[in-house]
Amino acid sequence: MRATSRGRNFFGGLLAFMLLILYSSILIYMMMQVVDCGEAVSAACKSIDENQGMIYVVTTIGGLISALVITELAITPAGKNIAHRFMEPADASAPPPATSEKIVRGAITTLTYSYLISWVMLGVGALVIGVVLYPEVSITVRAMGNTWLGLAVAAGYSYFGIKS
Repeated sequence: MRATSRGRNFFGGLLAFMLLILYSSILIYMMMQVVDCGEAVSAACKSIDENQGMIYVVTTIGGLISALVITELAITPAGKNIAHRFMEPADASAPPPATSEKIVRGAITTLTYSYLISWVMLGVGALVIGVVLYPEVSITVRAMGNTWLGLAVAAGYSYFGIKS
């Protein structure tokens, strides 16, 4: 692996991790506000959907994360580990990877699983909190939960190779 490729991978991974943290923290904050408001939709609770900047960031990054997760699931053969491309050498006759390459592969695998787990956990949270328990409190959290459910079904079809 060349030095420029390693640097690009490092900064790309760092950016991906920062976006995941930003998305997670904003969506968790919004879900906590929804739970705090509960059924009492007061003037203070209406401010959840008034912060356009927060809504823009969480929906944009959420779309990017969903696209990445669904793409990974779609290109992964049914039943295989989602990070198999990073763990296995590209050429079976190639020499074993160097320690630095093992570290990079491990970091990419960890980031891949972090995205998948975060996407699932936050999606289920938005679905339960925004759609099932408190659908009238926040339009944004409800929309995130509804969208996640549809994308999760599509991701399941892609990953398990269901054709019809």
